[in-house]
Amino acid sequence: MNVNRRTVLLSSLGGATAGIISAVVGNSLIDSLTTSPRKTPWHYHVDESTSTDDINAWLRDRTDTGTKVLSGVHTTSTQLVVPSDTRLDLSGCTLIRGHSAGGNGGATIVNSDQEKGNHNITIIGGILLVAPHHVGKHFGFVNVSELRISDNIIKGAAGDFMAVLKNCNNVSITRLQWSGSSHHGEDGLHLYGGSNYNISDCHIRSGDDALALTVEAPDNTVLENVNVTNCSLSSTMASAIKIHAKPKARDAAVRSVHITNVSIVQPALNTGHDAIRMLDESSDDDKVHGITLNSINIDNSGGPGTGIRASGIDQLTLDNISIQNIQGQSVWASGKSRDHKDLILENILITDQKAGSGPGITVSEADRFTISTCVIDNPAAHGILVRNSNYGIIRGNTISGSPQSAIRIEHSSDLTLTANLLPMNESTVTEVGDSSGNSYDSRVAGSSARRPARPEPAGGG
Repeated sequence: MNVNRRTVLLSSLGGATAGIISAVVGNSLIDSLTTSPRKTPWHYHVDESTSTDDINAWLRDRTDTGTKVLSGVHTTSTQLVVPSDTRLDLSGCTLIRGHSAGGNGGATIVNSDQEKGNHNITIIGGILLVAPHHVGKHFGFVNVSELRISDNIIKGAAGDFMAVLKNCNNVSITRLQWSGSSHHGEDGLHLYGGSNYNISDCHIRSGDDALALTVEAPDNTVLENVNVTNCSLSSTMASAIKIHAKPKARDAAVRSVHITNVSIVQPALNTGHDAIRMLDESSDDDKVHGITLNSINIDNSGGPGTGIRASGIDQLTLDNISIQNIQGQSVWASGKSRDHKDLILENILITDQKAGSGPGITVSEADRFTISTCVIDNPAAHGILVRNSNYGIIRGNTISGSPQSAIRIEHSSDLTLTANLLPMNESTVTEVGDSSGNSYDSRVAGSSARRPARPEPAGGG
């Protein structure tokens, strides 16, 4: 007897009714009801002989509006199509993708109306695999409001994103265990537009970007109010986190993103990729803004690359960040020729930079920025490098073991340096080029953070 199927049958009848049936007909009849063909409006036990089209007809059946339980092992011949107001429990089900339909609508599991939209869809559990020689996404949800995905396992990507959620709203994603391969194009969870996403307790290892928050196409809506917490993310070929606006997104933007308590380990990072990449490629200002990263641990021991790279991002806050084993720059923030606004870098710990990896923190083209209470231990070059920036505060930072200047300022004005604990040498703070209005606190214990007596040549490194 399969206890789980018998329990599903009895529980659906209610306690009193189940008791009467047990007493009158005995357990043998109940057991017969839970063996093949094992199909009711609320429970379908499938196998390799089951038609995927028959499963879709069962999903459309509104005879029972409660939770639908799909169990067994099945290789899909087409998409599983989920209509509105569906709660689908896949906890006892393994689905093997056996087709190669492309696009968001060709995923293993999709919503039924991707043009007009759906509402109130819940997916619980399930193991998703890929049959040999097949490609495509596992989840493809477009224009869905009130979407919930939890306790799902993906083992192996299929030459495409594990999941794409496009222009969805009020989304909860929890307790995912996703592991892909090591190929470009195989993102983990990719959000294209939409609002009010809550992602927690997920573990995603992908070939390409593990978590991507982007607007890239003319039909993207604004991507906003995204909260990510208690996750571990890893990519073998790209970024663990990517936040990106492309020119074709037109009126869309990425804003109000909060990511906290995330662990990132990059086991085989390629040159030119970053553990966290934030990029605004739009022709307009303010396409990516209001981004907060808090309590993030980054280990880049797998290969070359930057820890955190931000280009053209306004209202960016990095707080309580630990970065280690970097073979590129640890933190690199550039205003992309139009100046960062309101850039805050606080409580950043940088250790174990590899030789030739560059400065600990680089800020370029920023207007109103703060670098405070950061600890930079044995950087490969300057501890902090500020270029072409204005109206900044550099306060309470500790820099040790810098082979070059602890703090280097290039073509920057109206900066305040105060209470920084720096090594005692003549190149503690250096200035290059046209800089004016900068002030230095000379009362710093163990520091020579005074205005440099001599300028360095503009070509100095």
